[in-house]
Amino acid sequence: MRPEVTEEVTPPPPPPPPEPLRAVIAFGESGVRLDKAAQAAIDALIADPRFAEGGRITLSGHSESSGSDADNLAVSRRRAEAVRDYLMSRGVPAERMIVIALGERRPLEPNANPDGSDFPDGRQRNRRVEILVAPSSPATPDEPAPRKSSEQADTKERLL
Repeated sequence: MRPEVTEEVTPPPPPPPPEPLRAVIAFGESGVRLDKAAQAAIDALIADPRFAEGGRITLSGHSESSGSDADNLAVSRRRAEAVRDYLMSRGVPAERMIVIALGERRPLEPNANPDGSDFPDGRQRNRRVEILVAPSSPATPDEPAPRKSSEQADTKERLL
């Protein structure tokens, strides 16, 4: 070490981990079909470069509170499946997606006013699918590279 260099140089901190990509797809009154606005929102999500680079896609279906718990759970699943099917029609592999039905368990807004009367705007906001695209996980440098099929064939021939 040179004598004129007396202070220790510390490397810069690593960059913060990438944030997941998120979107909320709204559904009409008790519907499970994607309208043009929902399709446009999904298309915009797909166009984001982070979408192609991202990892697992979680589709969380939600409903409002009218109806039975079982019915709400079923409709929330159908909503999430509708988004999954649309993504698949746009070339997203099914293996990359997971569908979760949450029913009425996680409302964004109350379904009723404080006096107990209906709150239609709240119900509307609760009919949705939340899309979460996890950041891609970087390859671990210690992982061995996958073998090529010709290498595998050479190894198999050596073993015979």
